[in-house]
Amino acid sequence: MVVETWLFSEQEAAELIQVSWLEVTGSVKLEPLTRYEISFKLSFRRDSFGWSGAPIFLMAKVGKKGKYKWKRLKELDNLPKDPIMVPTDDSFTIEPILSNEPDKRLYFGLYEVWSGKWKGGLKVHEAIVRKLG
Repeated sequence: MVVETWLFSEQEAAELIQVSWLEVTGSVKLEPLTRYEISFKLSFRRDSFGWSGAPIFLMAKVGKKGKYKWKRLKELDNLPKDPIMVPTDDSFTIEPILSNEPDKRLYFGLYEVWSGKWKGGLKVHEAIVRKLG
């Protein structure tokens, strides 16, 4: 079951023309005692540039004061032109929260803010937060 998804048509996909700072963020309210998985559907344009070796991370935390969980997305070094879901090697899961958790909001995103390199041609087709069994 998908909790939240932001879906764009091919013409509406969010496309980075030229940036030195990547920050794609979202948030959703979590249900207690439920695990979640976060993924993004991404692709590159044929004329993309600047992504090789760029340290792109998927990061998430529960609550504004929560501690970030993160994962480097190595597959973006060789992202195909056709859209794929990332991460591909294993899932990025958020463990269940308790019902008495004061801030039940999940904050998540894709980030590359460290290299300072100019890059472009990345398309963001979907951001998905999915409940797990």
